[in-house]
Amino acid sequence: MQQQPVGPLSLVTCCGTLPNVHTTHRIMLSGLSWAATGLLLVSLPSGWSLAFDSTYAWCQYHCSEFALAHPRNCSTCQQDDGMSSEGRRRHLEAAATSKASLNLSNASLNLIACDAHHLHVNMTTKGVGFHSFWTQFQQATDHILDSPTSLFLQGCDLFNLASLPSIDVAMAMGNATMALPVLVQLQRSHHEHECVEAIQSIASTATVVSRSNGIDHGRTVVLVHATLDQQVAMSSLACVDDQVLPLPPLFKFSPLARSLHAMYSTASPAVHIALVDGASSSGVLASLNAGLKSTTGIHNLVTFDDDGLLGVPPLTNFKTWATAIALACSHPLVDYVTRTSIMETFDLPLSSYTRSSDYSSDQISSIVGIDNAHKHGILGHGVVVGISDSGLYMDHDQFDQPSPREFGTINPHARKVVLYEPMADRVDQSKSVTCGHGSHVSGILAGSSWSQLHPDVGVAPQAKIAFTDIGSQNASCANNRALECPVKLTTPLTAAALMDKQVQAGAKIFSYSWGTQKDDYSRQAQNLDEYLFNHPEILVVIAAGNGGDDGVRTISSPAGAKNVITVGASLTSADSLLAKFRCPRVYNPQSVASFSSQGPTSDGRMKPDLVAPGEVLWSAKSEAPGSTAKTSDVCPLQGTSQATPVVAGMAVLIYEWLRDGWWHEGVYDISVGMTYIPASLIKALLVHSSNGLVRRLDHNKVHQACDARTSVPLHYPDMSQGYGLPNMSNVAFFSSDDPIVKFWPNALQPAAPLVAHHSQDSYPATLTRHQVFRATLVNLDRVV
Repeated sequence: MQQQPVGPLSLVTCCGTLPNVHTTHRIMLSGLSWAATGLLLVSLPSGWSLAFDSTYAWCQYHCSEFALAHPRNCSTCQQDDGMSSEGRRRHLEAAATSKASLNLSNASLNLIACDAHHLHVNMTTKGVGFHSFWTQFQQATDHILDSPTSLFLQGCDLFNLASLPSIDVAMAMGNATMALPVLVQLQRSHHEHECVEAIQSIASTATVVSRSNGIDHGRTVVLVHATLDQQVAMSSLACVDDQVLPLPPLFKFSPLARSLHAMYSTASPAVHIALVDGASSSGVLASLNAGLKSTTGIHNLVTFDDDGLLGVPPLTNFKTWATAIALACSHPLVDYVTRTSIMETFDLPLSSYTRSSDYSSDQISSIVGIDNAHKHGILGHGVVVGISDSGLYMDHDQFDQPSPREFGTINPHARKVVLYEPMADRVDQSKSVTCGHGSHVSGILAGSSWSQLHPDVGVAPQAKIAFTDIGSQNASCANNRALECPVKLTTPLTAAALMDKQVQAGAKIFSYSWGTQKDDYSRQAQNLDEYLFNHPEILVVIAAGNGGDDGVRTISSPAGAKNVITVGASLTSADSLLAKFRCPRVYNPQSVASFSSQGPTSDGRMKPDLVAPGEVLWSAKSEAPGSTAKTSDVCPLQGTSQATPVVAGMAVLIYEWLRDGWWHEGVYDISVGMTYIPASLIKALLVHSSNGLVRRLDHNKVHQACDARTSVPLHYPDMSQGYGLPNMSNVAFFSSDDPIVKFWPNALQPAAPLVAHHSQDSYPATLTRHQVFRATLVNLDRVV
């Protein structure tokens, strides 16, 4: 039985700065003191402090076999603890200032135990690997779901859960009508889909966890968030087998297991604790810390991050970490736990590059086959694109306009920017002060010269932009050219909160060049799938991520979403690239960039969907934040960030080709123009237009000479390129051409293809001798 993704149990991305000590093999203790209450405070570099209630608790955390780094004088922890407070203080200060030594033991934790299945996390001198954890976790949950009786919920348990204290739920319950997560088991039949629909009519947030074959194998289990009255109603359905049962702690662990699949760390990962709607976060915090204090002697293992969300920071004692996670998963008001990750843009640093004689748009046009569309005036007229990023430099010639700067206001008559929503601030920032990421990707998609004195840099230069600013910088380093100042991206918890105002401004196609590395199907990705299923006319194009040099299964989130187009990076034929490497044998448009993230996703799906030029693209260069200087300068960046707006721009051109009736006979004919264009049709045309590339570059770690540069042959379609490099000329024909494709729906047959359960639908086609036939089917996947 194939385990299905656990929907609502996925990551809520937050961008808080919990303590991060995973880059060092030493515990860095910057201060130790006995407080008046008798607590021992151990400060970590972020300013957050662990509070121990005794020397014994301190020693257990820092000096046990489950700590990767030991202070050199941990041997003193063996001594009698009957020392005075002053003596204990001197002892611990000495421990804090002494050099740390690595724990050489190969300790092991069984994070999950279920009969014969034990999921180990092994510690070595180099750290802790979680590489195979997700695969093992799937085996464990399959074991539970394959169990023959409803007692399957007791088949597996988290680390040491039986010995942990029970949670004082009364101090955290709050509203008694809260919808809590439960599992509903269906009776095996050929009509299980009807039972799922019946459950969804009672509680709309129903997610299928696993499916039976309807006859003799497996079981269909549905995860539902339901109030007590809704649970009773579901139990009364004839198709429901046995009772509705509370979600077991193991299933709350699922998003964390998925997010760990590509990790190797010298500290346990920071963990976000998501609560059910309506739960009191302060009440849950108090009840969890009370239970953990009695077990670990630490008062504040669970804390609020900078964004006010509950979490556990990185810890160097994995037993303590496992204890905190197990107790959190056992709390009835905890929905799920997952890895806390930082949202980032997917551009990569560049060494010095000589400016190409041509703009990147010139190079891109021929590679992705949009020259003919441009010649026929298909440039994105009247199409609004949604972009959320670090900011947009409005005084750049590619975005400038005569209308006044209006923030938070929709102006459909603006030349270029119809909306600038200042969710974070009103400026574009960059790690290096200028050349901001948001301006750069916006230029690639829709840049056009206001002065008409410079070339348009955009793939769809006449498209308009509805922009949401989600980027900010710490004031201590912003605008300082001597420092590299990270740009923090912060998105709302739901796709609706992020996108709705841009949709109001007319946006149908969205381009996202950011995400969370190597965590492909987070709660954010799942929520985006839900949003797009309910808004089938909206297309979202997302960068796959730049983790490809780390190998397979490195797709980012929300790029792992099902109802989006995920874009990897291929190479261009830019003069600057060839001048830099002098290696046309591999540095050409038939190559996938080594850094481009690779699939499959953690549940086995092929990603990316497509690739597009993303290495060394020149686009709009922002000036320093706060500047109002007029500029037309361009700068180079590279990454899947740059490839994504190329595909989004192509989607805009296809949208216009369909809307204005070109699709029918290759001429502008609004009488057969499509008034409703589903996102799945645009995705299908892009996939159908694609050609397979021949190689993927190996990681060039030492700047090898051309003759030493290696590559891996590709076998289309595959996990490096998906369906390959789109070429609009393969699907968009004009009056002088013969029709190339047939597609449904269209303006003359507007009904979308629909096949009922256990039925079929036919589409006739006539082929000539030796003609190649190719069919592409794209659907939106409902998150069930």
